Amino acid sequence: MALIEYRLDGTVNKVENAIKRIQLANLSEEPLYVCYSGGKDSKVIRHLMGMSGVPHELHYNLTTVDIPSVVREIMDDKEVIVEKARYADGTQKTMWNLIVKKHIPPLRQCRYCCAELKEQGGKGRIKVTGVRSAESVRRAKQAGEAKIFGKNGVEIIHNMDNDENRRMIEQCYRTQSTIINPIIDWTDDDIWEFSKVENIKQNPLYVQCGGNKRRLGCLLCPMARLEERLNDIKEYPKIAECYVKAFDKMLENMPDQNKLSWKNGQEVMDWWLYGNNETDTNQITFEDLGVDE
Repeated sequence: MALIEYRLDGTVNKVENAIKRIQLANLSEEPLYVCYSGGKDSKVIRHLMGMSGVPHELHYNLTTVDIPSVVREIMDDKEVIVEKARYADGTQKTMWNLIVKKHIPPLRQCRYCCAELKEQGGKGRIKVTGVRSAESVRRAKQAGEAKIFGKNGVEIIHNMDNDENRRMIEQCYRTQSTIINPIIDWTDDDIWEFSKVENIKQNPLYVQCGGNKRRLGCLLCPMARLEERLNDIKEYPKIAECYVKAFDKMLENMPDQNKLSWKNGQEVMDWWLYGNNETDTNQITFEDLGVDE
């Protein structure tokens, strides 16, 4: 059984550990703020929260580029609180207007979308996520440590990332929140085993497309593999068209038109998919683009 680990120093029950982590995080009069996305890890966390008996709320941050069927399922779920990020004037933030405002598509090295669309909710609250780290020896040694995010030389990892550097408890200076990752040490096999045993209904998209669907995150996410992004374009052509239109509008609103090396939104899309991992001396830089942080 994957959820029971036999180690030299004893037996580890991952389900019991996750529940204890949740219960230990119950330090505030406010319910715990559960970051919910409708994905497999979120549904497992949701179930564990119920098992823990700890007061909590499920919050979904609308990114405007999530899979439509996933969004519909969440919108129909009366237990989930849907939040929309907004600018200072009250206008809703979307991927489309952020692209225009930032003057560049979201990139691995300039991923403003998570910070702007996902992480603004629950400021000052104790947040619970379904984040899991990649399996590694270092993770096994450090998963219980706290990582403090800061501006002075300390590495920043976005709250929603699945990364081997993630910890069970984290502090984020940007959102002034404490982040608890109860299933930080769970594997994919653990997620599916727990879902089967507890009869958790997972999204059928995971087993479609030949079983190759690893995640149900934002469409065309720059952190996804090229193969996944190309499949997103094939499966959701209207979303791809929206990206191209946003890139067209982005070009129209560039502060310095003379520095543009793209002629239209489709050229930006092609660069975004295939060319942004290589340095082109003729290509404009973040500084040239005047990226708005």
